[in-house]
Formats: sequence, structure tokens, C-alpha cells
Amino acid sequence: MLNKISAAVVFLLIPFVLFAQNGNQVLKNIQNRFNSVNTLSADFVQTGALSMEKKLSSTKGKLYFQKDNKYRIEFRNLEFISDGSTVWSYNKKNKKVVINDVNNNDASSFSLKRLVYDYPAGSTVELLPQETVSSAKCNVLRLNSKGGRQNFKSVKIWADMNNIIRKAEVTDKSGAMYAFELSNIKINPSLNSGMFSFETPKGSEVIDLR
Repeated sequence: MLNKISAAVVFLLIPFVLFAQNGNQVLKNIQNRFNSVNTLSADFVQTGALSMEKKLSSTKGKLYFQKDNKYRIEFRNLEFISDGSTVWSYNKKNKKVVINDVNNNDASSFSLKRLVYDYPAGSTVELLPQETVSSAKCNVLRLNSKGGRQNFKSVKIWADMNNIIRKAEVTDKSGAMYAFELSNIKINPSLNSGMFSFETPKGSEVIDLR
């Protein structure tokens, strides 16, 4: 009788064990796919709100990525450019450049490396039901911050069946949230390395925070 009960308990626990394993396995698959990407380009829509009660605002932009953690984010009047260690934030309208270390810049939250590695390192990983993003079936992960020095509360990642990130949503400790959704994704396109360096335009105000 005890053997039957033990077998029944084990049988009931199996789905929960598999669920936990699958969350980490999906993350591992995303990381492995990310490691195979040398360059990437995509259009995106970014949404954000200062708190959960505030109305979301949205804006469109373009993302370019190159190993290792080099990126260029283009909005209509703003550009964020990183060579992997330094970030230049350029306001075209005001002709102002802010220079910062990549780890101390808000734009680095948009970094694919941070989504794939840095956030998970300080989180527990939860696998949610699959959802569809722009007609693509996606696995959904929620990363719940373990606290400590982490400056975020949770992160959600949507990755398609090829383990390419299609959407991400970050909520910080204050409740502020921003998300971005990628489209027109191109893997390993030919990109000019000069895209990830910045030359300050003449007449620009420069603020160096390094």
C-alpha cells in the first residue's frame, strides 16, 4: 500500500519538476541561440510607463547589434551607441551628447546581452504559457528578481520557436515599466563596424559621466 502511495505522489510531482526544468531549458536554448548570433538588425516598438497606473506611451526605432554587446539604437531624435564598454546618448534636436559606462546607462537595459545573461543571473526563472507575438508562437519566461543589488523587479521574455527574442518587458522596483517588440528581424546581416562608434558633431554639448 505504501509503495502505491509513494508512486502516486511521485507521479503527481513529475509535472511540477518538469515545469521547473523546462523554464531553465528554454533559457538555455535562448542563450545558445544568442551565442550563435554575430550581428542582428530589427525594427522595434518601445512602450513604457513611469508606474503601473500611468498610461503607456510608445515610440518606434531601429536596433543594430554586434558581438560583443555592441549596439546602436535609433529613434527619431535620439541615438544610443555602444562599443561594448562606453555608451553615447545623442539628442539630435538639442545637440547634446551624454557619455557613460555601459553598466551605468539606462539604454543598456535594452542590451540583448543583459536580457539573455545579466537579468537571469540574478533571478529565478518561471515558464509561462505560450503566447503569439506578431504571428510567431513564443515561449514566455518570467524572471523574478532575487533582490539584493538588482535594480529590477521582474523581466518577461518572449522567444519564438527558433529561440530568437521577439519581445521583452522590464519592470523596475518602483513599478516603472518598459517593453519592446521586435519585427523585421535579420540574423547575421553585414554591418559596418563604424556603426558602433561615435564621433561628436561639431557644436554639440558634451556631458561625460564616466
